[in-house]
Amino acid sequence: MWVFCCGMFRSASTLQFQITSQLVQESGTGIQVGWIDAKRFAEVRSSYPDAGYKVIKVHLCPAAIQAEFRAGNALGIYIHRDIRDAYASMMKQRQKSFDFLWNEGFLDTCLESTKPGRNCPMF
Repeated sequence: MWVFCCGMFRSASTLQFQITSQLVQESGTGIQVGWIDAKRFAEVRSSYPDAGYKVIKVHLCPAAIQAEFRAGNALGIYIHRDIRDAYASMMKQRQKSFDFLWNEGFLDTCLESTKPGRNCPMF
């Protein structure tokens, strides 16, 4: 069973992933796969055939991940954050101005990734 830790950018999804991984590993029920580019999931999937819970961190949900949800082979833990906080966090992390991130489309990226139908079927 895949456990997808996902969420909007700069929403504490790494902390969520670390806590989930720790709980799964300490209980002996699975493993931590790590963070991957979601587009690579199809190739990563075959490397972990029978490992109990497989905890993975992604920000997007392409067709291969959606298929796991539809097949009943996935759980999802989604986290979001007030967009103002996420924006301020990204400015600090990247040391970029508000205008730089605005022109780069960070706000649009965050909002687009949280629209119904754009993310995993469970959201």
